[in-house]
Amino acid sequence: MGFFNRSYVYQILATNTASISLLIAGCWIAWPSVMIKRLSDENPDLENIGIRLNKYQVSWMVSLLDLGNAISPIFAGILVEKIGRKSALLLNALLCMPTWFLVISKQIPCLYIARFFIGISKGVAYTAMPIFIGEISEHNIRGTLGSIPSGFQMVGTLAILLVGNHVSYNSLNIALSLLPVIFFLLFMMVPETPHFYAAKNNLKRTEKSLKWYRGKKKDVAEEMKSIVEKTQEDLKSKSGYLELLTNESNRRAFTLVMAASLFQRLGGITSMITYSSTLLPKLDNAYFGPDQCILVFMVIMFLSNFLQAPLMDILGRKPLSCFSAALGCLLTFSTGLFYLYQTELSNYQYIPYVTTLLYAGSYYGIGCLPNILVSELFPINVRCQASSCASVALAFGSFVTTKFHILITKSLGQHVIFFIYSSVHLCSVVFNYFYLMETKQKTLAEIQEKLNKRTRNKK
Repeated sequence: MGFFNRSYVYQILATNTASISLLIAGCWIAWPSVMIKRLSDENPDLENIGIRLNKYQVSWMVSLLDLGNAISPIFAGILVEKIGRKSALLLNALLCMPTWFLVISKQIPCLYIARFFIGISKGVAYTAMPIFIGEISEHNIRGTLGSIPSGFQMVGTLAILLVGNHVSYNSLNIALSLLPVIFFLLFMMVPETPHFYAAKNNLKRTEKSLKWYRGKKKDVAEEMKSIVEKTQEDLKSKSGYLELLTNESNRRAFTLVMAASLFQRLGGITSMITYSSTLLPKLDNAYFGPDQCILVFMVIMFLSNFLQAPLMDILGRKPLSCFSAALGCLLTFSTGLFYLYQTELSNYQYIPYVTTLLYAGSYYGIGCLPNILVSELFPINVRCQASSCASVALAFGSFVTTKFHILITKSLGQHVIFFIYSSVHLCSVVFNYFYLMETKQKTLAEIQEKLNKRTRNKK
């Protein structure tokens, strides 16, 4: 069945609506790219913003988002489990609403608080989204739907890069404060997942939710029976974070997800988006420079996300992630070589532009892998805990790279940081090739059976 089969309409609609929460996060990720120059104490305050930041304050301003992101998923997992996936995302929207106004308060501590709180919000969204999508989607399109949130995050990032340099500091922040309100009003109309209702033993709402997501004309009796039986069976097992490590099949799944999350972010994607506009070499061409490059970078990432999304369900998770990581390794190593021999290559300043843009096109396979694996590999009794841990790993990777990227480049040179990123991608290739389990076209029950079978075979 094709992706645009009529029975998939409400699953696609719900996924796109929920993904607005990551569009908001994408806006905040790109925000420093257009604001660092305006806020830096190295440049005059032409807009009378009233805030001047030195390089250490800039690094904290950028990385505090990821610090908040790293802290929040633990309690976010509890929230998602207790009040539901939908309610957690709605509550998250309320958390986002005041942050843009903190930014225009002309106080550095308020700027820090806003970035930290939006990091908390991002952690909640990253925890809830994979669970929400995994529980509403049919197995034939789960991989494709799982890639949509990252596309929305890129839309948010791209939007800031497109308009951020052309509007005032205050106007941009006030306009963006409307996004959480829009998300809240739209997502109110989307039902909770059938798995959550099944976990609460509310069969009437389970059926109603499932019929909404599958279309009223589709017979859901067999699927509902499978969901209820599997959910109740899983809930008989122990839950909690310790169960991720003590249960062997959960431990295998946990290792796969944590590795995919750390490799993705320690590969440098967040710091590339954040700092490329200030660190790429200037070109003689007056029409194309660092600002234009990062804009094209996000356009390529956005297009490749949607053009390659069906490949997750056609080629599979393993081949696509290995290919993506291998290309990332080659391109970041090439970028490092350029910066190492930049003096000798003074006539070839366009090289890091080419490698950076090619990296954007190669990122998809490793970019959406963590969210897809979180939605597929865990039984419901530990799904929220697993998603929380993955969010922490993603945030930790982003925090490390955004905090130390600019400090390493200033003290050791740009080539060092790109060689580090290349090494991370190489480790990702090796790990995915030997250890990643293929899950394409399998139901959640079939994946659990495969994990348990591998565990029994090892014994």
